[in-house]
Amino acid sequence: CSSYGLSTLDEAAVVVIDGLGNRTPNGQDYVLTGPEMAQYLRGPHPSIPHQAECESYYQFSRSGYELVDRVYAESFNVRAGSSSLGEMYAAVYQYIFGDWRESSKVMALASLSGNDQKPNEIFTNESSGPVLHRNWQIAHRRPNLWPDGQEEYVALASNAQRALEEIIMWRLERFRAKTDLHFLCLAGGVFLNVVLNERIVASRLFDSVYIPSAPHDAGIAVGCALFGLHQLGRLPKQKARTMHDYFGRPYSNNEILEALTSPRLNFTHSNHVETVAAERLAKGKIIAWYQGGPGFGHRTLVH
Repeated sequence: CSSYGLSTLDEAAVVVIDGLGNRTPNGQDYVLTGPEMAQYLRGPHPSIPHQAECESYYQFSRSGYELVDRVYAESFNVRAGSSSLGEMYAAVYQYIFGDWRESSKVMALASLSGNDQKPNEIFTNESSGPVLHRNWQIAHRRPNLWPDGQEEYVALASNAQRALEEIIMWRLERFRAKTDLHFLCLAGGVFLNVVLNERIVASRLFDSVYIPSAPHDAGIAVGCALFGLHQLGRLPKQKARTMHDYFGRPYSNNEILEALTSPRLNFTHSNHVETVAAERLAKGKIIAWYQGGPGFGHRTLVH
């Protein structure tokens, strides 16, 4: 897991939540070397049911890991509904914007509802715990895509955000009680939701929470690289956690100037860029700010 590998922690609770993970025999983890993976792909595959996980709860230490709990999903279909938390959230932004990749907009819309919480048709709290419902779309008289039907869509976004937060907090509380671990590492595309992350941190359920800059699928490459180093016995013991993700190549002022002048773009130079930016933001303008090396992670959350 890239999150645990980058955390520098000796032991931690690790939670991975996504729309849908790999579909494997009996839904188990398969940690394979390159030759082993090649052999697995060639087959023959076991004639046992395959399942796809969407939530995984682990105990990790430097000596290994143990799967504590797992939630499975039937599919990932943004036009269908709520097989998983990730699918539910994706279905809501598909419903509002016509594009299931607009997750940050749903998170922003949810904030517009304030404290006005309407009955939540997306989930209910049952005696056994919170339950997602597939028929939430039936409850909505769907207008045209955003920006039409704004009041309707703000309420829906708020319900989706509340369902996501309430269900994950409920599961984390029970996971914490099972493991009694004090440190938490998070991974999976669902944890691109910074409002959810803030609530987890503020809850103080765990003493420390670590979320890498790329908790979504891009972070898988980091996890694979760390696992490879571990297998080769070359994984260094980190002394301190890296507190930034700006690993891309920075460009000098001369290089930036050359890039601006070669296509003959109109530009001005200022010795007070903060003031100019603040003035334009105050007028409702949009600012694109470039500084330092590009960050590794979701582009809306870094440079």
